[in-house]
Amino acid sequence: MRTIKTYCKGAPFYNAFLEWVNGKYVISDGTRTLDVYPLPPFDHTADMMIVYLPRERMVVNADVYEPAPKGAPLPKANQGMRTLLETIQRLGLDVSWDIGLHSGIGPHDELVKIVGQSAKN
Repeated sequence: MRTIKTYCKGAPFYNAFLEWVNGKYVISDGTRTLDVYPLPPFDHTADMMIVYLPRERMVVNADVYEPAPKGAPLPKANQGMRTLLETIQRLGLDVSWDIGLHSGIGPHDELVKIVGQSAKN
């Protein structure tokens, strides 16, 4: 673990703790778990992580897949979406919901549909 001094505008300096991970990393309070997994490199970045909440059956990501708002057209698949879905399937994660930190929450079936449609084209 590495400690760095950090500053947020308007707030005092505080210590932030960073831990480098190289595979599955589990955070638990003894009741619930949060699993962190690395994504393989893709066209957007070479070092992205996802978070899986097993009890809630949710995957959280930033900049990989942003679920469309209800009623909006589904986005076109990109390399990040394909990498995300392939990783979820390879790890055998039981996912019902995808959470994009920049947009919101959407059913996992939509990601499967989006990536599946691009594979047919």
